[in-house]
Formats: sequence, C-alpha cells, structure tokens
Amino acid sequence: MTGTGIVASKPIVVVSGNLRNKINGLASNQPFIEMIVPLNQLDNVYVIPYLNYRPENTVRVLAVNDTNITLKNGNSRTTDVLQSRDFMDYSHTTISYVSSESDVLVHIYPHELSDGHGDAFMMSIPGINQYLYDYDFIVPIDFESFISITVPTDAVDGFVLDGNFVNLKHIFSISKMNITTVVSLSQYLVDHIT
Repeated sequence: MTGTGIVASKPIVVVSGNLRNKINGLASNQPFIEMIVPLNQLDNVYVIPYLNYRPENTVRVLAVNDTNITLKNGNSRTTDVLQSRDFMDYSHTTISYVSSESDVLVHIYPHELSDGHGDAFMMSIPGINQYLYDYDFIVPIDFESFISITVPTDAVDGFVLDGNFVNLKHIFSISKMNITTVVSLSQYLVDHIT
C-alpha cells in the first residue's frame, strides 16, 4: 500500500503495517505497525540516527510530490529524482541524512539480529523541523534500553536528561547541516532509570 493517499472529511488517524514480516530471515515473523505521519507533519530534511545494537537497517524515503532527493550515507553522497508516491530504499548502518526539494516521509526498518535478541520493526523518522525542545518518555524497566538523540550542533552542551547535564560519549556529526549529534545513551539509562 506504499504511496496510497487518504483524504477524509473529519479528523482521522491512520495506522499501517503488515502482520508477518522478515527482513533477513534470522528471526520469526513479526508485525510491523506504525502510525502514519500526516502531510502537514512531513519535512524535507531528515537525520536518520544510529540505532544501538542494530548494525543493519533499511531506510525508505517516500515522495508525496515529484522531488529531487539528496542522500548522505556514510562517506557517500547521491542524488536521485522521485516521482509522486514513489519511494527509494537504501541500506543504513551508522548515521545518514536525506534532504529534498519537497516534503517526504521517512521510515527505518531495523533488521532482525542473528542471536535472536531483536526482531525487525518499523519506525517513522521525524524531520528536523518537527523537533521539540523537550520530551517526556517512559522507559520499561525489564529491558536493556537506549535512546538515540539528534540535536542541533549549538545545543549539545546544554543537553539535560532527568534534570542533569549528561556526559555524552557516542557523538556523530553532520557538520555541513549544523546538525550534530545522534547520541546513544544506553549506559546512562541502565545506571539511572532501573
């Protein structure tokens, strides 16, 4: 159903997915379920974060209208043209960004882990113009948890978690965009939230 357009006369929420999914066949079938971002919350610049323990991922970029896409993935930079409702997939391993002339939708699909400790799933990536100044989130206590955070370069020194400044360890930078940092804070969560 990729590329399907939905118009309604009253406010609605759209949830999409599939019941049985495998990407690399290393785990059992899993459902992919995700709320679909409405057009007024799409963006034209995205930073796709590094996900702790997920070395292999597929990223899908879906165009709403015809647009030129620039993709920086690792050391490579490519440009492409997407037609309306068309998509492109690429392999993602560390940090990448997508920019386009027109708004697009971006999802990441982390692959299954070979040791059976992680199933594939589907996750929407918010564009950088959708970022907020603060977030509240709940972390389950029976899991090893981590967060990846993307912030503007000039905000790194002011990063606060649970009222405390955080000593950031794993920092990646996209200097040409003035977007720094995707930060993995797994050890902080283990030490402070459990």
